[in-house]
Amino acid sequence: MASAAPTPSFKHLALDQHMLKIVVGSPRLRSFAVVSEPPCCTGGDAWRVVEDRDGVEVYWSGRKLFSMRIATWERGVEITHTLERDEHVYGLGEKYAHQDRRFKRFHFWNVDQTVHLPSGDPMYKSIPFYIVAKPGKVYGVFVDYPGYLYIDTGVEHLDRIVIRVGAGYAVLYVFSGENLYEILDAYTRLTGRPFMPPKWAVGYHQSRYSYASQDEVLRVAEEFRRRRIPCDAIWLDIDYMDGYRLFTWSRDRFPDPRGMIEKLHSMNMRVVTIVDVGIKEEKGYHAYDRGVELNAFLRTPDGELFRGGVWPGLCVFPDFLRSSGRRYWAQRLAEFMGVGVDGIWLDMNEPAIFYMEKPFRSMVAEVSKRLIENDVEGAGNHYFWRARHLIGTTSVGKGIGMVDIPAVHLDDDGGEVRHSEIHNAYPLLENEATKMGFEIARPGRRWFILTRSAYAGIQRLAAVWTGDNQSDWGHMAISIPMLLNLGLSGVPFAGADVGGFGDDVDPEMLVRWTQLGAFYPFFRNHSSKGTRRQEPWVFGEPWSSYVAEAIRLRYRLLPYIYSMFIEAHRSGKPVIRPLFAEFPQDEQSYVVEDEFLVGPSLLVAPVLTPGARARAVYLPQVRWLDLWSGEVLEPGWRLVEAPIDRVPLFLREDGAVVTTEPRSSATEPWGTVTIDVFVGRKACAVLYDDDGETADFEKGRFFEAKVCIERRGGDAVIRVEELHMGYEPGFSKVRIRLLGSPWVERVLLEGEELRVYRSGKAVVAELGIGRLTASQQG
Repeated sequence: MASAAPTPSFKHLALDQHMLKIVVGSPRLRSFAVVSEPPCCTGGDAWRVVEDRDGVEVYWSGRKLFSMRIATWERGVEITHTLERDEHVYGLGEKYAHQDRRFKRFHFWNVDQTVHLPSGDPMYKSIPFYIVAKPGKVYGVFVDYPGYLYIDTGVEHLDRIVIRVGAGYAVLYVFSGENLYEILDAYTRLTGRPFMPPKWAVGYHQSRYSYASQDEVLRVAEEFRRRRIPCDAIWLDIDYMDGYRLFTWSRDRFPDPRGMIEKLHSMNMRVVTIVDVGIKEEKGYHAYDRGVELNAFLRTPDGELFRGGVWPGLCVFPDFLRSSGRRYWAQRLAEFMGVGVDGIWLDMNEPAIFYMEKPFRSMVAEVSKRLIENDVEGAGNHYFWRARHLIGTTSVGKGIGMVDIPAVHLDDDGGEVRHSEIHNAYPLLENEATKMGFEIARPGRRWFILTRSAYAGIQRLAAVWTGDNQSDWGHMAISIPMLLNLGLSGVPFAGADVGGFGDDVDPEMLVRWTQLGAFYPFFRNHSSKGTRRQEPWVFGEPWSSYVAEAIRLRYRLLPYIYSMFIEAHRSGKPVIRPLFAEFPQDEQSYVVEDEFLVGPSLLVAPVLTPGARARAVYLPQVRWLDLWSGEVLEPGWRLVEAPIDRVPLFLREDGAVVTTEPRSSATEPWGTVTIDVFVGRKACAVLYDDDGETADFEKGRFFEAKVCIERRGGDAVIRVEELHMGYEPGFSKVRIRLLGSPWVERVLLEGEELRVYRSGKAVVAELGIGRLTASQQG
């Protein structure tokens, strides 16, 4: 597909030791993804770029990464680079594909994708960042263009990646390092660190399309508390609105939203409301009138308001490129949140449009003309093969790739920018405006946004989920590589609808999916109208107890999971990780995709098929401890038991997890935390806590300590390192449980022997937080 047009200009800059910038042609617009580039140029001799008539060779620290060629295609720039036979490709954001994305081709153009199959591409999010890895080598590539992109990872050429950009220019960033985490650190330094969520957002969320009234919402919340099943938030889908008008409440079904939210807050539950992006075109409707007054909406090339049909009917759409458009949105949102709304759920923000007014009129006119001429076949062919794919932006297939939206933005200087040039960044700009709304409504507080559509950099603003999946075992299984690859795309706070959004869940599937969802970074049960309800108790016993216990497991692990979120915020490390992230020399770990790690230490092997009561598990490189049986297992493939009431869990040798007793909400103090540790030589755990609500942790108001347990003969020696003491943690006692450790004779803290007791196969020591922190001072 490359053409004979003149090759675009090319330049490169070694920004720092881990980041190389390549510019092809002359970029027309600013980057929306990049927060800050490193000051040029401190790359030193880490990078070497060799140009010749055949292309470019890129080296890092003396090792060749790839050879690259630059050409043109019919719509813009084409870039190809080599792949070695045994290299794997990961990342690329949200794609319905296996963990290794090699030998696939993908479109990047945000759409409302209802077909969750490999042919359903593109999808809701476009994150053109990928990682190439094999034992001993890893690098990343980010193609920073927010319009249409196509990336082929080995279909046209087995040994090359092909990148086609829908413009005459391209900006690429190449990242390299000694390991995967250095790549993600560099990428998230460039595009923004993942935001730190409030504690409640790390808990369990219950949703439904829709809870139809405030009375129903309160009944659901009260049932959670009556059954003592942890839950932190109830979610409201579009039926809370008045005729689907944004920033409104139905007076019939939700007559007292403030009172409802106050009642939920009294139960220590939060409320998250859906907010779409289409504003109903209706004079007298405040959001529309104010937007027209401020010229805050997208327009057509001839200056009219751009219109499209969505849930409320004919709608207009905010122009988030303009700072005045973002302020308009932020102010409307802040006013709406005044009744106490805690979180915002941005949906339909690709933007999803059922029909665009002008293309729809054109299609109707053409079909009508042919029908008048009695050309039924021509009318039908025009609609079926061409027009129906061009009038709306939903369910675009791989054979089409994109649907243009004939709208224009105005930048702050009054210049026109075609929507097609920034389409994929549209939801990113909406999320920036939404964050501004939180800052107006809740200054100094952490925000929580969930977004369906996204572009690179979204991790600094919002959590994501994988959209309208189905109650299907295959959809449950594919959620693992989808979420792992989102993490490898710099987006750690991600989840899939537990139980499935469409179709009807069965009891076993709900149990197994909740057991898996307990380890999703974002843990929400959500289902559609016309489907079976999915609250934990709907199937009765014994199923309701199994589901409830899976949710409680999430709350037991909150101290560990919350510490993974602060690590993600600081470094870009994913909360859940593929096996090869921690075991890069283990070749098998690059292809296992039905199990994963939470942080560095906890391996999760969920059951993904009906009727299974055992499953094969791959344990990489080191010894592992079965957390249910206490058995120590050697590395390699194992067949393990998986009864219906549990998910197989394994603790890495020289690893640790921090747990607590589950409470009804993630915001309740932990009281006692337990460090479960499997010591071979030395294992460490980080204890982290903050107020979980404000941004004061950025000012030093947090607690952090590192507790290490080292084996010295028959002694388990505890050492504590105070990393930061700027906050009084929500726990007063620390329990240390040495698992798989029959060698333990004594437990010592700074030379003093501690009183211990045995609990099953574990050796347990307990000490107060004061003694723990005082030990270092002593």
